[in-house]
Amino acid sequence: MRYSLFVLCALASVPFFSACKDAKNKSETKSAQQDIIRGKLRVVVDESVLPIMSDQVTVFESSYTNSEIELVSLPEIKAINYLLKDSANTAVLTRKLSTQEEAYFLSRQITPRIYQFATDALVFIKNNAQPDTSLHLQSVKDLLSGKNSFEHGKLVLDNANGANLRLLKEHFKLDSVSSAGLAAVKTSEEVLRYISENPAAVGVVSLTWILQAGKKNAQYLDKIRTLSIQNEQDGKFYKANQTTIALNKYPLLHPLYILNYQASQGLGVGFSSFVTGERGQRMILKAGILPQTIPGREIIIRDEESIIK
Repeated sequence: MRYSLFVLCALASVPFFSACKDAKNKSETKSAQQDIIRGKLRVVVDESVLPIMSDQVTVFESSYTNSEIELVSLPEIKAINYLLKDSANTAVLTRKLSTQEEAYFLSRQITPRIYQFATDALVFIKNNAQPDTSLHLQSVKDLLSGKNSFEHGKLVLDNANGANLRLLKEHFKLDSVSSAGLAAVKTSEEVLRYISENPAAVGVVSLTWILQAGKKNAQYLDKIRTLSIQNEQDGKFYKANQTTIALNKYPLLHPLYILNYQASQGLGVGFSSFVTGERGQRMILKAGILPQTIPGREIIIRDEESIIK
């Protein structure tokens, strides 16, 4: 009787220990699959810098085949809310979080890892049908302030919640803007299309979108031009490019940050290291904006006497 009872108890305990072992194995497997070069990562990206980040992800995933990165493209305000709701713990933005926004993560004992990886620029674009090649920033400020009508027609922005409008407000030191003369679409791609179809308007997009729009938007790019902007310090007009960004001659520059709020050393750390490392920075340089670190170039110098026979 005692033997039968012992056997019964032993058999009854088998599922319990088996379940514990399975749970442990699953936990260990999951842990083993999640590190700086393996696993899945969701990154919320400001829509204005989506093209350049798409390229970074493509190369990263091809180099680390056990990684999978999902980019969620949103306008700035929605992107930050997405981050604060824990829908993602890594973001690419044109600004750092405010003290109030970051307090949420600090209260959870999460130490942020924030890196600037590039400098981009805001550019004004116009339909080729118009002869204008330059723009005075004062006219843009007057329009946003509601003082005067815009001689170029409407000013078209990618999104009312986007980074580009905030960047203009900060540059002109405006707390609010007048909606008269402004038009907001939904994405930078829609700005390109709008300007290509409407001569009486000026669009605002990031330089990244002009340089990286690619074949998909070639039909729009063929019909628009970027305008030169007057530098208020020297009075000269400059177009946005790597040289004018590096020399700080172009007036409307802004940083690009990758913000990692992962609680552990996960794939977000690996992706951040890639973007800020030599390969990622070389891609930024090739894309046409300014990398935070200029990649080195190796030059082999040979002694002529050693190769003369």
